Amino acid sequence: WQDDDDDATTATTTTPNITARFVEVSRWDPDEELAEENERAYDALLPLRNTELARVPPAFEPLSSENSRGCVCTAGVYICTLLRSSLNTARRQRGFRGGVDAVILMGGNVRGGTTYDCGSYFSLEMLEAEIKEDETIAVVDMPGWLLSEGVVATHAGDPIPGWVQYDEGVVEEGGAVT
Repeated sequence: WQDDDDDATTATTTTPNITARFVEVSRWDPDEELAEENERAYDALLPLRNTELARVPPAFEPLSSENSRGCVCTAGVYICTLLRSSLNTARRQRGFRGGVDAVILMGGNVRGGTTYDCGSYFSLEMLEAEIKEDETIAVVDMPGWLLSEGVVATHAGDPIPGWVQYDEGVVEEGGAVT
């Protein structure tokens, strides 16, 4: 917006005409100096990205997060199992009685869409690819029948973001969950 007559009343009574458009930034070549700076910044983080968080046990191989919104996938089961183990360890250390019986996540939160090589380890990079950075986890007391019906209901139809992934302690057979 441009104020041609520099009158204070014009600036408060004239409505500016604002236009915008979306463009693909990949249509332009990157600024070489900024691209080099970006590369140096990521190089400093490379050792952290490949940090081994856990070995993938054979029971979860091949580790895959493909179709996590339409089927229970090994990456979803593995991540839920790691969360359950971690939550139970933390609860014991803090003196809580009783453990977490099950961990469930919406399939849309297991988002890597990848099948990993057998014999691989679960790295920070893999975790970041699979679970969004600001994912919230809560411990919720709920009856088993409700958990069972929730899993069955999300698995009854077409793939959806709410498709439930669960830990290795949950058994789903013949339309029932135990």
